[in-house]
Amino acid sequence: MSKFATTIFISSLFSIFLVSTPTLAQQKYPLICRSGGRISIRTMADGSGEIQGLKQGRTAVNSNNPNSSLAPGECGWEDRAMNSNEPTTICYSNVAAFNITPITTIIENLNYRGAGVARYLVHNDTSNRCMRVN
Repeated sequence: MSKFATTIFISSLFSIFLVSTPTLAQQKYPLICRSGGRISIRTMADGSGEIQGLKQGRTAVNSNNPNSSLAPGECGWEDRAMNSNEPTTICYSNVAAFNITPITTIIENLNYRGAGVARYLVHNDTSNRCMRVN
């Protein structure tokens, strides 16, 4: 095989690899939030929105009894306290993103002042400065 043919062959293989390699999804982590405080939910006509007014938990969340480790309106991780640089807003592209808990339950848990707890799988969306559900 000539040097030119070998170069074309290797280039073709490299191109196939680039096209067939799947995009890696963001790793998501469970964020647990307690109702109360100054939490507000803003949903747009297209179904996107934000949960705002969350406070950063100061300790790791006890997953067996989250209310014991979270104050009203606080969120936290199961394995550590929230970092002061982590966002205090949860954003979503559509309400269907809440496949963990139905959206009505989330609104009931977070808008009312009870002892409700919601669990979200999120990643840190640094471009929008929020914890993204989807």
